[in-house]
Amino acid sequence: MFLFVLGFFILVKGANFVIRGATSIARFLGVSEWLVGVVIVGIGTSLPELAINITSAWQGTPVGVGTILGSNIFNMLGIMGIIAFVAPVALRPEWIKRDLPINIGAVIASGAVLFLSITGGDFMGITRLEALLLFILFIAWMRFMAVRKDDDVIQPHYEKADIAAWHISALLIVAGLVGVFLGSDWVISGAEKIARYAGVSESLIGLTVIALGTSIPEIAISLSAIIKRNVSIAVGNILGSNIFDLLGIFGIAGIIVPIEVLDIFVFDYLYLLVTAILIFAFMFIGKRYTVSRTQGLFLFLLYLAYILIITLRG
Repeated sequence: MFLFVLGFFILVKGANFVIRGATSIARFLGVSEWLVGVVIVGIGTSLPELAINITSAWQGTPVGVGTILGSNIFNMLGIMGIIAFVAPVALRPEWIKRDLPINIGAVIASGAVLFLSITGGDFMGITRLEALLLFILFIAWMRFMAVRKDDDVIQPHYEKADIAAWHISALLIVAGLVGVFLGSDWVISGAEKIARYAGVSESLIGLTVIALGTSIPEIAISLSAIIKRNVSIAVGNILGSNIFDLLGIFGIAGIIVPIEVLDIFVFDYLYLLVTAILIFAFMFIGKRYTVSRTQGLFLFLLYLAYILIITLRG
């Protein structure tokens, strides 16, 4: 139990180091705040999930897949619900037309390789070829994000005095990555022991305890950003994290070692798909392009309902 808690602490601290370093470099170069939120912060906050999935795949446990699905559901229902309840979330039309459909597409693409064996694999899960296809989609998304034009561009800073910040940022990123992957191994080991002690499945631990724990960076950053009325970071962080989870993490982990998936996860995947479509639909219900407080409360209640269902399922 001690290693489980310590592992989570190192995971979160490591992710924070990476985010601080990467965001500093992004601001130095001068890119849009939406790009910082979706790509830099979104990917940075998902590093714990990446480390856990690689470790889980090597050890042959269902914790990794459960963590991704559970974390995505919490991001879309729990975090989006909370920040919308704190303050209505008004999105730009171009974000809705470009980024929300990409999020839905990422859910569909990952579901196809998780459950349909599109390349003819002899087990339900992700083969190396399917993982490569996901990773190619991830690279294509990164390319799209890099070349697109946004209005909220941060002015670059090129003063010589700032050069030292590059070295500090690079050190933060390296230290963070080391901490993230070290902590993940302890989290996986602790989760297995907790599951055995509590008499519950490892998949349930992944969908709940670990999924919520690895989403601590996302909720902390999104809440802080929405309080400061920075919707770009608050929502971009959620979308970027989800897309990276489904395309990048499943792609990278599956290339390293094929990932087997339990059929029990079909329900969780469908819940995630419906959630992604529902949030897109909310953009055209009531005040256009806005998630209202009422809608935020509804999303959070849907998350509580999900937790109740999977807890009863065991």
